[in-house]
Amino acid sequence: EQQGGRATAYVLDATQPEQIAELFHRITQSNHIIDLVVSNVGSNMPSRFLQTKPSFFDQMWRLTFLSGFLVAQQVLPIFAAQQHGTLIYTGASASLRGKPFFAAFATGKASLRAYALALASEFAPKGIHIAHVVIDGMVDGDRINRFAFGVGRIMRLVMKGSDGALSVESIADSYWQIHQQPQGMWTQETELRPFREKF
Repeated sequence: EQQGGRATAYVLDATQPEQIAELFHRITQSNHIIDLVVSNVGSNMPSRFLQTKPSFFDQMWRLTFLSGFLVAQQVLPIFAAQQHGTLIYTGASASLRGKPFFAAFATGKASLRAYALALASEFAPKGIHIAHVVIDGMVDGDRINRFAFGVGRIMRLVMKGSDGALSVESIADSYWQIHQQPQGMWTQETELRPFREKF
C-alpha cells in the first residue's frame, strides 16, 4: 500500500472448478482489469511408488495440473476479450525429469508444462502471453523457513548457504519481467535456480 498498490486475499480450493469460476467472477464484477495471472499451486510430497495409492496420485495430479487447467479455462476468455494478458505457470525441476519418491509430483508438473506450452502456441497470435517457469531449487520462503519451528531455515543454511536458495522477491521480479516483455520478444519458458543448485 505504501507503493500505491493494494491486494485482497481469497481462500479457496484451486482444484474445484466452481471456486475458481467464482473467484474470477468476483474480480470481473468489481470492474478490475486482469493483466497478469500467476498459477502457483502445488505441494511436493514424497511417496514410494509401490506404496502409492491411486488417491494420493489423484490428489497430486489435481494440485499440480488440474488447478492450472481450471485457471486457464476462466482467464483465457477474459484475456481474449481484452486482446492482451499474461498467464504464468510455476513449474519445478520435476517438470523436466522425475526423481525417486516423486513420480506422482513429476507426472502432474510435466503435464502442466506440456499444457502451458501448448496454450502458449495457441494463444500467442491473439496477443496473450503464456509462460512456464521452472523453479529448480529450494525457495527461501515461509514454508521452508518455518518448517519444524524454524529448523528448516537452519537446515537450508547448512545445506545450501545464504545464497543457496531462490528468494521470493527475485522470483517475483523475474515473473514481472516476463509480463513486461514486448510482443516482439516473449519468453515461453525459462528456468530459475540458485548458483549452487546442481543441474
